[in-house]
Formats: sequence, C-alpha cells, structure tokens
Amino acid sequence: LCGALPVPTLVAPRVWGGVLGALPAVALGSLAAWGAGALVAVQGYGVSLSTFFNLEHTSLADLAFGLLKTLLFGAIVPLVSASAGLQAGSGAQAVGSATTRAVIHTSVALLMVDFVVSLLAFAWS
Repeated sequence: LCGALPVPTLVAPRVWGGVLGALPAVALGSLAAWGAGALVAVQGYGVSLSTFFNLEHTSLADLAFGLLKTLLFGAIVPLVSASAGLQAGSGAQAVGSATTRAVIHTSVALLMVDFVVSLLAFAWS
C-alpha cells in the first residue's frame, strides 16, 4: 500500500460502494418479486390485481425498517469481508482460509442483524 492507511484507502470505498449498491439492487429485486408475485397470484390463484396491490396493511415503518436493513446489509458485507482480507496471511491457503472466514462471518452477522432489526420492527408495530 506504499504507506497508505488501509481503512480509508481500501475499506471505506468498499463500504460506501456496498451501501450505495445495495439500494438499487434491493429496489430492483423488490420490483421483480412484486411483479412475479402478482403474476402468480392473478394467473395461478385468481386473485385480483387490486387485492394483490392493496397496501392497506403496509405502514411507513415497514418501509423504514426495510431501508434500514438494506443499508446495514450493504455495510456489513464489505466490512466483514475487508476485515477478513486485512487479516489474511500470505499464500494461497491463507487467502482461501480468509475467504471462507469472510463468508461464514458475513452470513452470521447478516442473520444476527436481520434478527435484531426484525425484533425492533415487530416491537415498533
């Protein structure tokens, strides 16, 4: 790194990229899931479009907690991965071990944060 500090040089841009990239990814995925769900509900089960798209039971808090999860998940993946990468030793085996550690720790962190935010959302409503 030629004397550069690793966190501002390597980690921060990845975290910002993860957070900013998660927003359109989740928006696009949500729209695709909503559209596919509507297609199956209407064609497969005879549900009317007005019933399917009825947002009567959706609150602003639901959207806020969904946005919070998106932002947190977008930050957690690069943070945990960068941490594992910065702690990796030298050589192919060390890089493979760091990659495995990053995947496992990221999965556990995402599950834990999802659980906590879901509890908060449930308690809020």
